[in-house]
This record gives sequence, structure tokens and C-alpha cells, in this order.
Amino acid sequence: MLVPSLRLVRTVLLAGAGLLTPASTARAAVPAETATASRITTLAELRAARSKQAHAPRRLIANNDGCDALYYPSDLPVTPEGFLNRRTTGLRGSQVDAVAYCTISSGFGFFTHRTSAGEILTRQGADYGIQPQRRNITGDLIAQGTDTLRLVSTYARANGMEAFWSMRMNDTHDVAHTPQKPYFLFPPLKEAHADWLVGNPTQRSKFGRWSSVNYGRAEVRELAFSYLEEVCRGYDVDGVDLDFFRHLCYFPSTAHGGRASDRERTEMTDLMRRVRVMTEEVGLQRGRPILTLIRVPDSVGFCRDLGLDLEAWLSAGLIDLVALTDYFRLNPWEYGVQLGHRYNVPVYPSLTDPRVLKETRFKRASVEAYRGRAAKAWAAGADGLYVFNLYDINRESPLWRELGDPVALAPTRKLYFVTDLDGSPNSWLVGGTAHQTIPILVPARPATLRRSETYATTLEFGDDLTSPAITGRKVEARLHLDLPRLAEVKALVVTLNGATLPPAESVEGWADFRIEATQLKRGANRIEVSRNDSGPDLKLQDVVLSIGYDRD
Repeated sequence: MLVPSLRLVRTVLLAGAGLLTPASTARAAVPAETATASRITTLAELRAARSKQAHAPRRLIANNDGCDALYYPSDLPVTPEGFLNRRTTGLRGSQVDAVAYCTISSGFGFFTHRTSAGEILTRQGADYGIQPQRRNITGDLIAQGTDTLRLVSTYARANGMEAFWSMRMNDTHDVAHTPQKPYFLFPPLKEAHADWLVGNPTQRSKFGRWSSVNYGRAEVRELAFSYLEEVCRGYDVDGVDLDFFRHLCYFPSTAHGGRASDRERTEMTDLMRRVRVMTEEVGLQRGRPILTLIRVPDSVGFCRDLGLDLEAWLSAGLIDLVALTDYFRLNPWEYGVQLGHRYNVPVYPSLTDPRVLKETRFKRASVEAYRGRAAKAWAAGADGLYVFNLYDINRESPLWRELGDPVALAPTRKLYFVTDLDGSPNSWLVGGTAHQTIPILVPARPATLRRSETYATTLEFGDDLTSPAITGRKVEARLHLDLPRLAEVKALVVTLNGATLPPAESVEGWADFRIEATQLKRGANRIEVSRNDSGPDLKLQDVVLSIGYDRD
């Protein structure tokens, strides 16, 4: 059977998607690296292969935010090996099955891969007073005949890992820019087209960030499409990662205190359809599918109000993989997993750097806390985990070899918190917290313990205490309450799933309670805290469960 012409394929696909608009001219900066595979000759075969690839096991997807090139140590020679050694070669032999490499896109259209659709970021942060001992090596690598994306994608595929290009759909790290004090990530595009932004440095938006581009403009959507098309045609990637969470502002309507309109949602959905059409066209050309991964908030309603019609995208078959959350989480992991599985789409909970302030004894960025978060996601039915910004915490972290195997993870020491992330949904959307169903308790947002009142919350626990990996081991569990002004721990009465815990021990402003393994259950555990004294109100700043397993 002959492969149909690409022009005919594009016409058929666009007609099927209801998008009979002139196709963009491909502007590949570099030649494609793959030859057409004769075994896939029809759209039906391509879609079957894409579905099989989408459902292939991936333990961990590692998102690399590209700072390995942007902030390279000035005292190191610039070589491909030196660049890869910063964040990539250490993943070989780990549980990472896919690398999603972000070529910065801070702000919109600024990249560290070779591009003619966007602009190459060769500016030096040191020239702007940012990390003077570091340098941006994008230009050096291009002068050597390569670039960041080519190096990472080639290395990943050569070592048994999938390679995704991660595009931040509206990154606004350039929000610090002002005309008086320029910021090195603020791109010429935004200088030339200030009217394409949702605000300006003196008239900042109430929600999101003023430097966000307005996806209500056809020019912006066309550029976003052209960036994706250029990479799909020019690089040997297995998929594209559309990171909508960085950052959550796409229309002036939401930036200035409203909600997205039907028209705005339709415009964004049409863009997603164009991306699907393009990836299928390129997939047919090279004989291998290109997956579409998205990272979005874990709420259909929140996404819809922002202008991202998540359920419409899922039902129309426009996406292959979903990664959920970043700065904040709105629902239990089960919500997002069940949503994706309803449409036969694998779901990858995102474990990102927590950034919770005022922590003291227990830290959410610790290895033990990451293990707890991973265990909760696996317990909810996750297909794998999407790990974001772990490099900034520990570049050689052992977690790359732990988080992706729930069986091996089971007997490890863990920390569980009532709240893992405390970013505010209201920062991005008016009334955003109305979509939040999980409890919030962090040191900066404490609960008040009053006399004659009971404070109740839930803590998600991911361990299956009946699993063979745990049975036969001695379980050591404690519940820790952060109460810095508590005068007498005996005044506390705490119940766990209806059972009263024995009296607490006082440890440097914390009340520690021993827990029997039989008192814990996998999933939501209800905790109630009351007082039997007459002292002043207290601030409960944190509730933490620590658990470890030792052989007798």
C-alpha cells in the first residue's frame, strides 16, 4: 500500500477535526533525524501504534527545566559531555523511563534549542546580575554543531528512555522585567508586541502575571503551534509535553478577575486539535507516532474556568498522557486518575518541589516526604509519576531509583503530611479555592485550637500494611503535631479513625503520639484534635505522620 501524500493527509485530518484552515509552513531549524518506517502506512495503523505507546509502562517521567544549560558553572569547559553530566547521564539505569526536556521558554518564544520559529536565548544572566558564577551555554553548544534538545533526546533514546520536548505554554519567569531594569528572560517578542500581553509593568493583572501572552489572539496561538511543529519535524522526539501549569494565565478575562468564555475555550481546543493533526501528519511521515502529554491542574472546573476545556480534550482524543498539578493540588489523586481512565488516558501525578515556608522539624522536600507523596499517588492508581524540579533539591537524588517501584518503595521510611503543597489557586483564578476539596494545613496557614472545640482533618496514607513487602516487619509509626505554644501535652486529646491515641510526648514544641499499625488505613485517615484545659487559643501549624519498617 502506498503512503498517501502529506498534503492529502493534512486535508483529511483537518476536515475531520473541523479545522479547514491554511496549514502553517514548516520552519524546521534542523533536518529531521528519522526515516519513514514502511510498517506504518495508514492513519489507523498510526493511531493503534500511538495508543500502544501511550499505554506502555513508564515508572518515572523526569522533567528537566533546562537550567543545566542556562546556569552552567563558569569554571567548567563547555562540552556535550559536561552538559549531559549536569542532569542527564545520572538517570541512566534509574527508574526514569522518559525525559521531558524543557528548553526554557521563559518567556514565551525564548528557547535554548536551535529555532527559527522562536528566538534563541543566548543572553547571559550574569550580565543582569543573576548568578554571576554561572553562564548560559546555549550559544556554545550551537557553535559546536549541536544544542540542548538534540543532546538530551539523543542520549535518552540511546539509553532506553523516551524523549519528550517540554514547552511551557505561557511561562512568566520574566515578570520581574521593567523598562528601567530589564530582565534577561524577557523576550524581544514581548517588547515588540506589548499589546499581545494581558497587562504591563505598571498595570499588573490581578490574577496570573502581567507578562502572560494572550491566547485569545490568533498570532499567539499560531506561534505556539509553530514552536511545536518545528520541534516535531526537526527533532527525533517521542512526544511533546505541553506544560500548561507554567503558568496558569491564558486570557485577559481571567487575568482581570473573570472566567474564560466559551469562545476562549473553543480557541484553545482548536489549537489542541491542530497539534493533534500535525503530530499525526508528522508521525505518518516518519512512520512512528508522536505522543501529546499535557500538565494541567487536577480539576475539570478549575481548568474550564481558566479556558482549558480538559474534559473536551479527553473526550475528543486530543491527548495521550496527562500529568497533574504543580504549585497546588485541588483534589485527592483518585479524582484525576479516575478522570483520565474514564477516557482511557494514562495519568501521571506530578511531584514538584513543595516550597512550603516556615517548616521546622519535618521537611516536605526530604527524601522521606517524597516517598510518602509517591506512595499516595501509587495507591490512587497512578500509571506512573511525573517528577518536576527534583534537580533543584538534590541533583544526585536516590529518589530516581526509588519512587518508580511501589513494591520496593513500600518498606522504606516515609513522612506523610496533611498538606504537601500550599500554593494558592486564588493567585491564578478568582475564587480558585472553591475547586479545592483537600485540607490545607501548613505552618504559614495554621489551624486554631480553641477550648471546647474539636479540630478535624484528614491525612492520606499510601502504604498497604498487608503487602508482602511489609508484613513480618516491625512498624514504627508516630503522629506529630506542631504546637509551638502548647504548655502541657496532657491537655491534648487526639483520635485517629475514631480511636483515642495514648498521651503524647513533648518534643521541642511538638506533640508526638505513638500509633499502632492497626489504627492506620490506606487512603484517608480522620484525625480529630481537642483540648481539656482552659488556656488560650493555640495555633496548630502542622500534622505529620512518620512511619518506618524494621525487621525483627
